[in-house]
Parts: sequence; structure tokens; C-alpha cells
Amino acid sequence: MAKKIKNKELRRKVDTRDFVKKTGRDKFWKLLQKQRDLITDKKTGGIRKEFLARVKCVICKKDDSEKIFHGKGFDFVRCKKCGLIYTNPRMKEEKVEKLYRGEAPVDVWVDVLTSPIQMEYDKKKFDTRLAILEKYVKKGKILDIGCSIGHFLKIAEKRGWDPYGLELNKRAANYARQKFRLKNIKEVILEKAGFPANYFSAAGMWGVLEHILNPGSVLKELHRVLKPGGVVIFSVPNAGSLAARILQEKTSCFDGTVHLWLYTEETLRKLLKKMGYKVLEISSEQPELDTILNYLDYQHPYLGRSRLVLDKKLKRDLENIILESNMGYKLIVIAQKPKK
Repeated sequence: MAKKIKNKELRRKVDTRDFVKKTGRDKFWKLLQKQRDLITDKKTGGIRKEFLARVKCVICKKDDSEKIFHGKGFDFVRCKKCGLIYTNPRMKEEKVEKLYRGEAPVDVWVDVLTSPIQMEYDKKKFDTRLAILEKYVKKGKILDIGCSIGHFLKIAEKRGWDPYGLELNKRAANYARQKFRLKNIKEVILEKAGFPANYFSAAGMWGVLEHILNPGSVLKELHRVLKPGGVVIFSVPNAGSLAARILQEKTSCFDGTVHLWLYTEETLRKLLKKMGYKVLEISSEQPELDTILNYLDYQHPYLGRSRLVLDKKLKRDLENIILESNMGYKLIVIAQKPKK
């Protein structure tokens, strides 16, 4: 059984509403909604068919699923065999790539990541993650897939790692080069980066595996470029989180414009095993209790201020239970390419 990463020390200092406002996530969500409006069928409320394509489950390679709900213009389905949740049909490949290479919402996400409160939270988070990573592998070349502004790589560099990054969005990639002075940043997908086999000691993927068109292809290529015994650490939204189960289509993770695959601990284990990885540690973070309380009080989950005030100790105890049950909003995983 894989160990659990300790995430209790990573709680945010402010409630959900203040964090959303101070980081500018509300502005990012509004831009995504404007983009959806442009391609939405006014009669049906769904995304217009010409922008969509049917897909197969990335684990089972079959299109045999059941619809679980409709949200933000998309149908969310669950594979009948393995349980993976995904959008089907989903945005066509050319539309997805255009989004990440420079449409307005992704550019604005750079502002979110560079907000002072987000930078402070991410610095502590990435330091904690790297400390865990270093328990399993010696420092060497480290790759960040979808490195965005390069914050994780800059912290890794300060800890003695040799950083490499891949980022499609030009604004984010330029920030990584100019502000963080990172040299090895490429604006290509991993499959086209041309890295040699057995090249990296470690890799990171922060909020990436849910966005990419073919997660299996990326995990396969990453397996090739990792050294034997090399380790990858990554995070994804947790479709098995308490917040996702209660809020369903109202939670931010169920947004088919940007989130194509929604993983649980169970489906992630299946995918990683299929691609040849061994899971070393798995846990969750961000209990999102404020979000749940807002929703239960008939308010906006992310922008409300619930009147259902809990005793501080009770709230902390409930958050601990959520995290210990791996029902936090995000899953954190460390997996290894077998040594031989």
C-alpha cells in the first residue's frame, strides 16, 4: 500500500472567497464562461456539435460509458468498466491546443499564478513536494511538464536540481525565462521535445494530466525519458473529493472547456499501473470545507460567506478527516519508473 503525503501543514490562511478574489480566479472563470458562450447552442444549452468529438476512455480504450450529469455545456460520463470520469464528447483537438497556446483565459491564469497570495502558497507547497521527492531520488535533471511560469522549477533550482520545462503558453513561458531566468524552457508538448531516453531523475506535473488530450501518450513518453528509478510527482483535481461529490457540476473541477479527464484515486492507480509506474505515495489536499458550507447554505460555493459557522476545533477536525480519507479537492501522487 502506498504511503500518504502529509498535507495538513498546507492549509490556506484565508477562506475560499478571499483566496478566489485575491488570486483573480473569479476573473478567470468569467473569461472561460465568455468563451463557452461563443460556442454554445442557445436552444440546447450545450456546446455546438461542430466543436466536439467523441473519445474513448484513456484506460480501457473503449467508448462504453454512462452519463452522470451535464455541466457548463458538457456531458460528463463515467466508464462502465474502470470508473474513469471524463467529458464525452469533448472539445476537438485543434480547439484545445489553440486555448493553451494563447487564448485569453490561459493568459489570465498567469495573473492568478503570479498574485502574491498564490506565490506564497505555491512556494511552501513546492518546497514540501520537493522535500518528499528527494527521499526517493538523488538530485539531477528535473522536468516540469506544463511548467507555466516556472515557479516549481525555480524552487527546484535553488535546492540543487537542474531544471527543464515544457510550456505551450507563450506568456507563461516568457515569464519563466525572464522573471525566473530559467534557460531550458521549450514551447512544445513532451512527445515532440526530443529528449533522450533515461535522461531525467525526476519530473513534475501540476494540474496537467486533466487537461491533456492523451494522458496515456504523455505518461508513456515520460516513462521513456525518466531514468530507471526516476520519480514523477503530480497533482490533479480529485473527482472523488467530498466537494466534487456534493457540488457535482457546480464545482470548478467539472469544467469541460479545460478539464477533459477527472480522476479518482482508484482510476489514477489503474492508469499508472497500465503505463508501467509504481505508486509510492498518494494523498489529498485542500479540504474545501468552506466551499461545501457555502453550498449547503444556498450560496455561491466559491464566492459566498456561509452563516453555517463551525467551532474552530470542529472545523479543523472535519478537515483532517477529509484529508485523511483522501477526499480533499486535489490528489497528490508520487510514482516511480521501476529500477529494472
